[in-house]
Amino acid sequence: MSDDLPTDNEGENDQEEEKIEKPPRSDNRFKDLSEKVEMTAKERDEAKAAAEAAQKEVEFYKDFSKLKYQDAADYQDKIKEKVMAGYDMEDAAISVLARAGKLTPPPQRSSPAGGSASTAIKSGDEKPIGEMTRAEKREALMEIERQEPGSLSQTLRKISL
Repeated sequence: MSDDLPTDNEGENDQEEEKIEKPPRSDNRFKDLSEKVEMTAKERDEAKAAAEAAQKEVEFYKDFSKLKYQDAADYQDKIKEKVMAGYDMEDAAISVLARAGKLTPPPQRSSPAGGSASTAIKSGDEKPIGEMTRAEKREALMEIERQEPGSLSQTLRKISL
């Protein structure tokens, strides 16, 4: 019967073994905290990546609507893949359309006829006003008056008002 009953020393040995097998409580807390920090960081990074992807997609649709190429709508998915991979919108469109053989130059806009501003063609040998002498400035003003009679006097009247 004495063999069946545990002695006091045996109970203490069992408790010591349990202590050795279980890590201290503070180690578990640090381990749990470090795991939580890692999980939080991963979740934050994933959320940030998702937000950036959504922002890129929004910008893609904005820029896609401004493309000048007529056949771009047919290749929207391929252009989107290139843009999401880091290409510029224009570069992606040109790349995809050229590969498909559908690249045509964007339609040229003609300048509107007429307009109120007159453009004078200057010869390349004229000096800037700052480099002209007084005599050269006077000669230039007289030449303008000969080309367009009355323009110099009109200009002077406007300035004096």
